[in-house]
Amino acid sequence: MKMRFLCTLLLGAMQCLAQPNVHIRGHFEGFPSSQYQISIRLSNSFYSSSSIAKGHTDNHGNFETDIRLETPQKVSIDCLGYRVDFILSPNDTLVFCNPSRTQSPQVQGRTGALHHFLYESMLLGRDSLADKPLVRHMSLDNYSTIVNDLADQYWERFQRTCDTTHSFVNTYVMASIEGQKYIRKQAHIRSQGELYINEKPPFKLLSDDARIADLYISSVNQHFLGTSLDMGMVRGVFVIADSSQWEKSYDTLSEGLQHLPHTRELTLAQLTHRSLFARMTVGMNRKPTNFKPLLERFQKEFPSSPYLDAINDAVYTTEVRFKPIAKPKN
Repeated sequence: MKMRFLCTLLLGAMQCLAQPNVHIRGHFEGFPSSQYQISIRLSNSFYSSSSIAKGHTDNHGNFETDIRLETPQKVSIDCLGYRVDFILSPNDTLVFCNPSRTQSPQVQGRTGALHHFLYESMLLGRDSLADKPLVRHMSLDNYSTIVNDLADQYWERFQRTCDTTHSFVNTYVMASIEGQKYIRKQAHIRSQGELYINEKPPFKLLSDDARIADLYISSVNQHFLGTSLDMGMVRGVFVIADSSQWEKSYDTLSEGLQHLPHTRELTLAQLTHRSLFARMTVGMNRKPTNFKPLLERFQKEFPSSPYLDAINDAVYTTEVRFKPIAKPKN
């Protein structure tokens, strides 16, 4: 916890001292004089983001600021709980208008074509086809043909309308499309009810570089574990009480990703992190306690992992949350 706090402070100090290289001018319709926050994901984290800029919109919902990025990455801008995401590179200028909570941001300038594509293809924002399939009563093979055709159209459109000179953006888009394909097919299978148990769409594992795309990593988890890591969580706590399920999931990911060491480490770190939010009942008093076997395995296998700070932060959070606060002694 202390190390993570120091790293965050160090990052903030470096951001203050370094010269900004990305200019952002934005507008949130209906959010006058509202606080906004700009965040990036730390290289040693997998869920949480670090705030690199804060401020307030003016009376019309406008704001303007500069930040510094060392590498191309996803940048999130939050205004009173409403978040929009962008893929930005050093020396970019982002000009956007967000008409409403139900509409995608309208981006102008050099990054406009990329973000129009990303939001129109639902690689950023909410993917309605992952929530509700296009057609319900259709075989997996026929539905897969539709999804694959859409994916091919997305990739062709990206190459035709966007700047493809950035390797990060190319990899991000390719991996996101691949992950989106699988997630959409899984959504179709689940919509079939009990029949889905006997069907499973083919899955394509990509290189370790593809781990930069959240959609791809989500599809990896769904392929190996049969579910997203967010499923099974109620009010911030997992209801999976069988510890063997967590350990079996760890074994499955560990074995299936042996030839992809970076993807393997990331997905095992995510699973370990999630397992800390599972409440187990042990002992005669049946009191809830943390589930830590995966933490012990991960620490032993990856003693120098950059993700350990984030995991240890979760250990502290869950212990404070699940254990009653001791009354001070008089």
